[in-house]
Amino acid sequence: MKKGMSLPELIISITILFIVITAAFSMWFSIQRDLIIQRLDREMSDQLSTAKSQILDSVLKSIFIYPPDASIILKDNSHFNLNINEKVSYNKLLTITPTSGGYYLNAYLTVPRNPQDTLLPNARMLLYYRKFINWTPQYTTFTLTVVETGGTRVVKIAKIINYPTNLTFTTGEGSKVIADYILNNGFTVNYYVIDITSSYTYTTYTNTITSRSINIQQVEITISAQRRYQNIYRNKEIKFKGAVFLEELPIAY
Repeated sequence: MKKGMSLPELIISITILFIVITAAFSMWFSIQRDLIIQRLDREMSDQLSTAKSQILDSVLKSIFIYPPDASIILKDNSHFNLNINEKVSYNKLLTITPTSGGYYLNAYLTVPRNPQDTLLPNARMLLYYRKFINWTPQYTTFTLTVVETGGTRVVKIAKIINYPTNLTFTTGEGSKVIADYILNNGFTVNYYVIDITSSYTYTTYTNTITSRSINIQQVEITISAQRRYQNIYRNKEIKFKGAVFLEELPIAY
């Protein structure tokens, strides 16, 4: 009759089996975690890429970008309970682009996520609004003397001085979510103007007279997002620049 396992042999076999099961479970968990990370990263990358393309389309086609110190009123009667009465500041982007028979106003801003995610209660959504506007741009012009090697020359500059500041979005003009799970303060805009005293290089927009005499010509956008699954957190950020086509500046020599 065949003899069974001794107690020490049984303990060793159980121990080996436990180690194998633990290793297999650890490997399975690691694979699942990697798959979750890849999915979260892919979803964030796709959304941020879409947002970048949409924003650049509005910037590159625009003839006017609202400066950060412009006061605006934005209301949405179609979807979100949007009621903004403040300066554009550095957490919104508004542009005007030409279209057949008029112009579009494009607005980018964030609002608290709806519905709220209990895992990320401070998450926000990046919205895109577009409204057809009947608008005729008005310009003021002035001349500046540009210092160059070997002498100077006079440049004539045009600045758009009128733009809509009170807008209500209605049915058909409502918002489109172009990126989700944006961090609080995760959408920022830096503004630049042409420094015509220095070979047309870009300089940061300020409230100085020289900068305010010229329309915004370039913006730098930063969008930061975060996703969470249980105890897995993933962050992603993109930063990009877009410049206005310089058909308005300079307008003459």
